[in-house]
Amino acid sequence: MKKFAKVIAGIAAPLFLIGGVLTGIGWYMGADTHIEVPVGKEHIRVGWDGIRFSGWNSMEEVASVEKNMELEPFTRLEVNLSAGNVTVTTGETYGMRLRDGSVELKYALEDGVLKVWDDRPAGVLSTQKGGSVEIFLPDGAALTDADIASSLGSLTLDGLRADNLTATADLGEVNGSELRVDSAVLTLNCGSLSLTGIEAGELEAELAMGNMTATGMAVADRLTVTGSTGSFSLEGELGEKVSVTADLGDISVKPAREEQWYEYGLSTDLGQVMVNGRSLGTSFSQDGERGSMELSSGMGDVSVQFP
Repeated sequence: MKKFAKVIAGIAAPLFLIGGVLTGIGWYMGADTHIEVPVGKEHIRVGWDGIRFSGWNSMEEVASVEKNMELEPFTRLEVNLSAGNVTVTTGETYGMRLRDGSVELKYALEDGVLKVWDDRPAGVLSTQKGGSVEIFLPDGAALTDADIASSLGSLTLDGLRADNLTATADLGEVNGSELRVDSAVLTLNCGSLSLTGIEAGELEAELAMGNMTATGMAVADRLTVTGSTGSFSLEGELGEKVSVTADLGDISVKPAREEQWYEYGLSTDLGQVMVNGRSLGTSFSQDGERGSMELSSGMGDVSVQFP
């Protein structure tokens, strides 16, 4: 993570703990249930619903330069921004739209590999405006590899098909819909993850601070989710091997498989385990026919709703 992201994450972590105390007091007294702390020209909002960032993509008023272009076909994608939003979606043909912020966005397309990056100096604290990248793929086009990262900004992936997907957001959200991948690794340091209709052979998600919501999942083999602070809500075909671990946060899953299909173990250090609405204390396990599922929270409820 770049220095700027580390600094803001360092600010956000204690704010989250302080926010929990203050918002509890506020709720009890009938006042606001969040606090908003200015950081330069921007704000970090902390409340029961998590952490929100405002103003990070409109930091400094600059003349934005937009470039639209058609591209030759490519099979690999590499995007690495220090600040800016990235969108990958379907279109009529291969294409890209770049919108510069305070720093010019650059790209290269060689040997079937599209690379996009910026030249913001590493390790420099700045409130300059980030740019944005929109990449278009024809409907049905598939990539062998997609590696997409932004230190400060959100990632939106819509209809992407790839053998291998790696998405990293240090400070920002990741939203994915109708993804078709063999393997996906999603890493977020401070931000939420939302997935709708993802098909994957293997899916790994790691969140340091933020919630994950996934619906319409179709994971064939392995699903691994880990988080330090944040809640997880997962629904659909979760795969044959399921592991979900939260240090601080609730876990709620709705598998598409019947209860007897999974050999499962559920546990929480401080919270409640529930299966189909039944409270079962702080731990519960059961033998199954084929799959395995382990759900564990250090501080939070663990709930499973089988069909």
